[in-house]
Amino acid sequence: MAVFKNGLFINYNGEIINPVNNLAASVAANNFFQSAGITNQQQRYAIYNLVSDLQNYNVWDKMKAIYPMVGQPGVSSSFELNLKDPNTFRGTFYGTWSFADTGVTPDGETAYMSTGLIPSSQFNTINDGNFGYYHRTSMKSNSTVVGAASGGNYVMDWIANAEGSFPSINDGNSAALPYASNIKGFRQISRNSLNVNQILYKLNTTDYSVTQAPISRPTNQIYVGSAGTSFYSDSEIAFVYIGDTSLTTTEQSNFYTAVQRFQTTLGRQV
Repeated sequence: MAVFKNGLFINYNGEIINPVNNLAASVAANNFFQSAGITNQQQRYAIYNLVSDLQNYNVWDKMKAIYPMVGQPGVSSSFELNLKDPNTFRGTFYGTWSFADTGVTPDGETAYMSTGLIPSSQFNTINDGNFGYYHRTSMKSNSTVVGAASGGNYVMDWIANAEGSFPSINDGNSAALPYASNIKGFRQISRNSLNVNQILYKLNTTDYSVTQAPISRPTNQIYVGSAGTSFYSDSEIAFVYIGDTSLTTTEQSNFYTAVQRFQTTLGRQV
């Protein structure tokens, strides 16, 4: 175990340990610790490594909001902060949630978290956008962990049933992807920067894609735990991110490595 002191991680022998040479990560992580009131050293170390990894993988700058779902158990306000910038896109929880060391869990009937992040004003172009989430329990039918909808256009991973998902970024319902909703872990959805009519979908280490031309960026904000007042989820959520541009398959793979390391450090990987 390491101790965070004066912006550095130090082991019990007083030695500075990897990766404290990343000053930018130290500053970003410390801003989050102070804003969220996080004092747990294991959580601090996990978050610091996450920031450093995402910066080294050149993914950090493509993010608008990162919700690590780490905080003080039972205290909702400590889970709602944006790691990328605690002063922007702060979440607000509505309905019934539970807050634990392992993540946050909506009740599947009333719960959602607003982000204030609106694709029409925050995504760079109609051809851009990416989001993802880490879930630790199975997902029910007709639900979404991340969602925005307006005028028939969506930013969403709609879980239609136990065997099918309809990922969307700035479009209507896309073609279904056949995978079981009980496969837990990290799901990533992005417009393909090399083919704007394609959506890249990564489920842990497996890559999928669907063809769906972009139509329009939603003018309603993105929610977590539902699409606002519909598609309520009951899955435990341990990480959420939203980006304003597109990710490549390589960047998605690196993102998985970083987030799985983060979850493993916290002892909540699946």
